[in-house]
Amino acid sequence: MLNLSSFFHRSAPSMVGLDIGRSEVRMVEFSGDRAHVAQLAYCAREALPDGAIGEDGIDNLRQVMEAVSRLWEKSGSQTRQVAIAIPSAQAITHILAVPAGSSREQQAALAGKHAEGVLPYPLAQALLDFRIIGPTRDTPGQLDMLIAAAHRDDVEDRIAVTESLGLQAVVADIESHAALTAVARTLPAAQTSSTFALVNLETHGALLSLCCDGCVAGERQLAIGHRQLQGDLQQYDADQNDVLATYLAHAARHIAQALQTLRQQSSCAPAHIVLAGPGASIPGLVEAVHRHTAVSTLVAAPFAGVALTPGIDRGKLAVNGPACATACGLALRRFDR
Repeated sequence: MLNLSSFFHRSAPSMVGLDIGRSEVRMVEFSGDRAHVAQLAYCAREALPDGAIGEDGIDNLRQVMEAVSRLWEKSGSQTRQVAIAIPSAQAITHILAVPAGSSREQQAALAGKHAEGVLPYPLAQALLDFRIIGPTRDTPGQLDMLIAAAHRDDVEDRIAVTESLGLQAVVADIESHAALTAVARTLPAAQTSSTFALVNLETHGALLSLCCDGCVAGERQLAIGHRQLQGDLQQYDADQNDVLATYLAHAARHIAQALQTLRQQSSCAPAHIVLAGPGASIPGLVEAVHRHTAVSTLVAAPFAGVALTPGIDRGKLAVNGPACATACGLALRRFDR
């Protein structure tokens, strides 16, 4: 049974961010009751077997449940409520202008009507939510409303994973939006309000999100997963530099092309490119992306400035940080008020 009411549900007093990725699961937990005084209580990753999750969703629930169970056991967490991520490829978001004086009921009707026209499946099969994100730029009397929708089966599979451990999923967020939350808090105010690109580099592929004024203005899936790179580096020991250079040029070129497309579609030019995900720390990638795009490029540091509880290894955190950007953003939802 679906026990998650919305994508934008109010957070819980104590809540863990759980990111079920294509090749691994990640968990982040904060302590405290305010974001600006929060402490990082736990951050970890657990690998998934090949084939546990496919392009269309979870293929082997048992393997995913076992991986999350191992992660939870190692953490020692007593928290029972979690925020989960919905893959961006399995979710649909739109920004719709609505009258400033419209009621919640009128907004719900507009969201449903709009969703019916863009969803590739019946509205009855979707989990739909909406929220007002601010006034419509250059249009007095209008408000921008963010609509988010995903197929119920995609959400329920992830809820089934949490329920197998006796946990309760109380918040769902789209993975790129959660990662944006984590990254934006570490950027200076001048950068946060400007446009920047977030590239989430996973083992099997990548997602480039163009972020403008705190919102996702456009996204592109990229076929630049570094799984093949790992295999090639093991196979061609003598030519590792050549293998790495070929991958870097390939990845940077795809990022540059996707960024150019999104810039033309949205008229937004990013001041920075932020690399996240487990592939963000590949040696030479920052420099290669900068060369191909001429845009300032850096690796995500979602835990920058966060106090750490005793026992957290700063060296491991520096390695795990970029991969756990989405889980960090999910965990921060506990501070929504």
